[in-house]
Amino acid sequence: MKSNPEPDNNNFTELQDWMIHWKNFKPFVVGESKLEDLLLDFPEKASFIEIGGFPGLYSIFFRKKFNYDVHLLDYVIIPEIIHGMEQTNQLPEGSIHVLKEDFFTYVPERRFDVVFSYGFIEHFVDIPGVISRHVDLLNENGRLLIVLPNLNGMSGAFFKLTDPGMFSKHNLKSMNLGLLDGICRDLGLMEIDVRYYGKPHLWINSSSPVDSRFMRFCIKYLNGVLQRIPLTSRFFSPLIVVKARK
Repeated sequence: MKSNPEPDNNNFTELQDWMIHWKNFKPFVVGESKLEDLLLDFPEKASFIEIGGFPGLYSIFFRKKFNYDVHLLDYVIIPEIIHGMEQTNQLPEGSIHVLKEDFFTYVPERRFDVVFSYGFIEHFVDIPGVISRHVDLLNENGRLLIVLPNLNGMSGAFFKLTDPGMFSKHNLKSMNLGLLDGICRDLGLMEIDVRYYGKPHLWINSSSPVDSRFMRFCIKYLNGVLQRIPLTSRFFSPLIVVKARK
């Protein structure tokens, strides 16, 4: 699979892309996470920030599971959706501390015990710079957890076929284990764990020109079959995990 062309600036996406992406979002109850086995050594009652995580799915998850003091930083914030997520998950309004900021110009007033992002760094060109900004937000001995899609395998091929427009907004060069491991080492992080993660999984975005109820039914059936494949690899795994400690 060939790398996608780089944009003229650091961003692969624009604000309007995300406003369109979230316009039909409906709040839902956040249950258990497929990432739970990565969190066994995480501290209790820690401070937590989710980078680029609107509408706060993982902020909700970490608040409910660990009672973390959760903060959500994003330049896309729709307050009624945040409040809807809190209400739907039986959390008091204001449980998620919202920071409506540009990640690259944000001047933090504090550091955090856990810095997390999911599906964020792959939308930028300067991957070392993006990860370095994550690390800048960490307390000493703080935990870093970055999750990004692996679009260089089966999931990516399917994504490109069904939604080439959205696929092009991802930096495939970011999905390289050696690159990510090297960046973490250059930043002086410890306990570095960079790997492919998860059982095979396909998905379709609402922005896809072939999105339909029938298509979603077919994908659900295919995923039921694929989940029986016990392989973690560049071709089969849908995710990449970067885990480390400062």
